[in-house]
Amino acid sequence: MVSTVYAELTENGKAIVRGEHARKLYSEGFGILKGDVLELEDVEVAYLAYRGTVKPDFKGEEVSLEKLFQILERNNPELPLMFTVYQDLRMRGRVVKPGYRRNVLLLYTKGAKSVADKAVYVVGEETAEFTIEELIKWITEALKLNKEPIVAIVDKHGDVTYYEVKKVELEKKG
Repeated sequence: MVSTVYAELTENGKAIVRGEHARKLYSEGFGILKGDVLELEDVEVAYLAYRGTVKPDFKGEEVSLEKLFQILERNNPELPLMFTVYQDLRMRGRVVKPGYRRNVLLLYTKGAKSVADKAVYVVGEETAEFTIEELIKWITEALKLNKEPIVAIVDKHGDVTYYEVKKVELEKKG
């Protein structure tokens, strides 16, 4: 019989899993393990709750998936977009972890034990307006971290389109 795995939500939008399940989830590419305590980022706990793997607990009370998203979105309004891309990549069998910014996911194409080699920049179709300077800055940042930059655009239907980004150098003429 499988025992229930509870994830204790913290005020800052993270979650904690304790005990035997912490190591198992960590071995599947989730969270950061410190002893027998696994710390999950918001998108990870949302995904695990959606899958039914964990039951989120906030201040001693089990919460529904809808309530979980309400709680987590207080700290991260980009969570629905991040969740859509995170879920899409996980469903494709990819190992993905939250990145160095709210709208970045790190993709591990060589498995969970490797180093992330791609940085996925997540934007919504309706909010996908960004300047060329912002895009170049993001590409440069990813390349400095030895990550291949990818832009993931989520449309209003929840479909994700991925764009591989190559470094472009613009020259002023004349």
